[in-house]
Amino acid sequence: MHIFGGAGYLVDETTLGKWWRDMKLARVGGGTDEVLWELVAAGMTPDHDGYAAVVGASKA
Repeated sequence: MHIFGGAGYLVDETTLGKWWRDMKLARVGGGTDEVLWELVAAGMTPDHDGYAAVVGASKA
């Protein structure tokens, strides 16, 4: 983005411009880091499929 300047942001012909827009949207639309951490933590319950793999315990 810094190399291409405005052309890297506005021109749809560059992959860099698309990546930049997608990245900015994900950061703004996803919420703050704290909110995202809360969403991830809320999904990590003991009955969640990936919980045992993360904590290194066997699923009961």
